Amino acid sequence: MPHEEVPPAPRRHPARLFAVLVGAVAVIAYLFEDKVGRQITKELNKQLKSELVIRDFELTVIRTFPNVAKLT
Repeated sequence: MPHEEVPPAPRRHPARLFAVLVGAVAVIAYLFEDKVGRQITKELNKQLKSELVIRDFELTVIRTFPNVAKLT
């Protein structure tokens, strides 16, 4: 009985997976930036005695790494 050849296992590419995950997080951050900013402000105002007013909110993962948001 001849021995059948087993195909090699597919190679895993952790760098590609990491790049895809970072890209997905960046896209999600861009799409939901306004909603996340409003929710953060709302939750902070629940815990503060005075009202927190945020003029500009930028949700970014790549430009300000390791910080996630830039508030002004």
